[in-house]
Amino acid sequence: MLFRSRHADALNLLGVIALQGGEPEEAARLIGRAVQTQPSNPGFHANLAQAYLAAQRYADAHRAFRRAAGLDPRNPQFAVGAAVCLAKQGLAAEAERDLRSVAQQHPGYPLAWYNLGNVLRDAGRSREAADSYRQAIRLDPAFADAYNDLGRILHLAQRFDDA
Repeated sequence: MLFRSRHADALNLLGVIALQGGEPEEAARLIGRAVQTQPSNPGFHANLAQAYLAAQRYADAHRAFRRAAGLDPRNPQFAVGAAVCLAKQGLAAEAERDLRSVAQQHPGYPLAWYNLGNVLRDAGRSREAADSYRQAIRLDPAFADAYNDLGRILHLAQRFDDA
């Protein structure tokens, strides 16, 4: 091997490569070793969460994102990731609560509004979802997914001109 088994950065990067190569379990194993070596690195925990997400291990991904958020509470990306994991586990009310909290603490973060829109849409609350998507678009006018999902909601409501 070209790296030492305790070199956290190398383990993390190898895990990211494994994840990009479609091997989420191997990625989780490697990044997990990086986390063991350097447990205070929020980026490592977030990468581990991404590997768990790709492996559809949503509860594990939620825990890893929560650890990352605890280590870096000013980064809204980690809290949004944790909330998305709750939604993937069918815990929509908890996901909505957490996404509203992130949106309140970081009102300029479009991904919080976008993912809140997704949770509201999935709960059948189309008008509220549309408002969240619009807020994400106001914050990031190039946010293609927000436009697409807003268009779908408007189309389903037969508001074809608006869609």
